[in-house]
Amino acid sequence: MDSLHLCIALGPLAAYAIILGAIQFRRRAHLVSGFRDNLTLGLGVIGFVIAGPMELFYPDTVPAWYGPVVPGDMGHWLGAAVWVLLIALYLLCVLWGSLSTRPRIVIYNMGATQFWSLLTSLTKELDLETEQCGQMLHFPNLGVNASIESFASMRYIQLKSVGHQQNVEGWRQLQLALAERLKAETSPRNPGAIPLFLLAGGSVFLMASSLWHDGQLVQQALIDMLRF
Repeated sequence: MDSLHLCIALGPLAAYAIILGAIQFRRRAHLVSGFRDNLTLGLGVIGFVIAGPMELFYPDTVPAWYGPVVPGDMGHWLGAAVWVLLIALYLLCVLWGSLSTRPRIVIYNMGATQFWSLLTSLTKELDLETEQCGQMLHFPNLGVNASIESFASMRYIQLKSVGHQQNVEGWRQLQLALAERLKAETSPRNPGAIPLFLLAGGSVFLMASSLWHDGQLVQQALIDMLRF
């Protein structure tokens, strides 16, 4: 893989790892909706999609056939315009997929014991008829049925919707209440952030070393990629 495609693939991944590592290394829990979590992940892997499937299935016939027909210098930029459309299509697919998933709440940098202690005091404030069965929670008045999953090694909690009968507004109230309660909570620094920082550092090192050895070829690789 040439330097340009390596940087395109690893750049967004390094940024994603740095952001997630910084969140995990803080002394406070961080809550996001499932929509934002999915959207951020989609942006984190966009480089691999561009350098892999998009490059592989790029429609070379479009600039080859229609480039000479387009008047002026616009024909030279037709290849770049195709890239813009491909990336826009990918972003729309990520957005559609994120919007189509069931409601979900993600909490970073919080252990299961601390979360259950917080949730126990919160459930009765939200819904007096709340029912719990193992890792399942049912808020009849909010219209929320959720299962709680925890990953101890990453200090990661997620509340996933169970069943098709879900009230989006009820999930929103639950998310706002959890976010407000988490402001007063503190957590120890999460050692799970170290692998993320190592991933980001390794990616940056690979990109820098590749540019150091083959940096003079990046301009030509960009011209070839854009089909000028």
